[in-house]
Amino acid sequence: MSEISFNKSNALIEEFETSHKLLQLGFGELQNINMGNDFYFLPFQLLSQGFERLFKAYICVGYFQCNNNLPNHNALKNLGHDLIKLFDEIMEKYYIKYTPPIFEEDWDFIYSKNSLIREIIEILSDFGQQARYYNFNLITSNPKLGKNPKERWSNLEARIRPLDSKQISRLFNPDTADEIFPEINRVIISNCERLLICLGRQISYGTLGLLGKQLASSLYDYATGKRMR
Repeated sequence: MSEISFNKSNALIEEFETSHKLLQLGFGELQNINMGNDFYFLPFQLLSQGFERLFKAYICVGYFQCNNNLPNHNALKNLGHDLIKLFDEIMEKYYIKYTPPIFEEDWDFIYSKNSLIREIIEILSDFGQQARYYNFNLITSNPKLGKNPKERWSNLEARIRPLDSKQISRLFNPDTADEIFPEINRVIISNCERLLICLGRQISYGTLGLLGKQLASSLYDYATGKRMR
């Protein structure tokens, strides 16, 4: 097997660690959202960048495991900043549904029609590519306006905790208003962390080979619970 230069190995380790830090900061900022703080831009920015860097680093190591060399610049560039495209590349080429039942559960989590994770990734993907400039696109009458990321996220929140009469009552009660968003955000964060566990478990079973275990320890540790907050 070919070897990766020290500089490239170190760069991949740094990308895995950077993605981990961005995601953790994004989770933290998401937990700060409440009735008095609706600044979603920061968690969107942190999470979209975190997932992009994670997916691209994962693809680099997966590509090496399959082809005995790293992808060239154009191969990664052609995947762009589309998180769904990057995620599908991982699932199609560098993800294996192993025999133990836990991998069946991982697969069901990712592909269930009721799964939230793909919707979360789609919103973050659109934000990272275009929607982060939604207001300027609206101001300048850009024909490619795209979808309002805050509205899409609100729809996601409503799917998690539908605003029925009971929830509306809690929302307008000063004693319970600040409980709603933490409950919703815990669901979103737990879904994101579950995805990280699924990918970490792939590494622990050798999908990305010895190189994956050596370079992606920040992700590998999710499979053992070491990286859980």
